[in-house]
Amino acid sequence: MMKQFLLAALLFSCFIAPQAKAQITQSIAKIPTTIEDFVELRNQLASTPEGGATTFVVAMMMYTENETLGMQAFTVVLDQNNLVEGGAKSVYMGFSPSPRVQHDIRNYYGKYKDHLANSYIVGTSHTDNYKLSSAPYKMEFTRNRYTEQTDGSMRIFIKCNGADSPRPITLKKNNRGIWKVTNYSSLFVGVRKMPKDDRL
Repeated sequence: MMKQFLLAALLFSCFIAPQAKAQITQSIAKIPTTIEDFVELRNQLASTPEGGATTFVVAMMMYTENETLGMQAFTVVLDQNNLVEGGAKSVYMGFSPSPRVQHDIRNYYGKYKDHLANSYIVGTSHTDNYKLSSAPYKMEFTRNRYTEQTDGSMRIFIKCNGADSPRPITLKKNNRGIWKVTNYSSLFVGVRKMPKDDRL
């Protein structure tokens, strides 16, 4: 009887395991102010998909403060298929985001630049204009049974304080073992509106 119970329990756990969600928290001590510091941060974190996704959000935050530096950071975290090589417009090490990616960045940031990135930081809220608290800055990620893709990429989910559900971001590991972003589009979708400023 005990053997039958253990076997049933094992089969049940195997059945539900693929649907279970794993939550992972990433933390950064500060936002880099140079591309060299950002590359160092990327090298420290991007050995996992969640670390790679964290650096993408950091690049978003950097773009908010400095568009030139932010574009360099995007170049560092994006997969090779999202980049173009050469030309006078290269922004870092002879590469830059493709015209399509640059259009996405400028289009969405034209609408949400002041708060979009902050919505992915734990503790922010639309009721407080997505204002950041003091560092460290934390992000929460989850995986599910669909995370592992057939091409070797990973589709993970980041908590967004301006949306009802976590948002997907897809990454793939390069030949140096660094996870680079292949699909970011859901992170550029709008978030809950902030309260109107009634001071004027």
